[in-house]
Amino acid sequence: MFKLFLFIIIIFAIYTLWQHVQKLKVQAGKKNTDEIKPMQQCYFCQVYVSQEEAIKGPNGHWYCCAEHAQKVEK
Repeated sequence: MFKLFLFIIIIFAIYTLWQHVQKLKVQAGKKNTDEIKPMQQCYFCQVYVSQEEAIKGPNGHWYCCAEHAQKVEK
């Protein structure tokens, strides 16, 4: 009887651990997709910045700051 009880407890612990691991995998997958942002390379200094922060010049090139855009556009 004790062996049966011990077996049930072990199965329950394995099942609970498996569910926890599956939940962590789902959460990790969501974090990775949220953090991916398109990047652009500055035409002047070749530094990569996120597209949200980058400045697009009238010639279609991307810049990391307004100063670099002004230097090239002159």
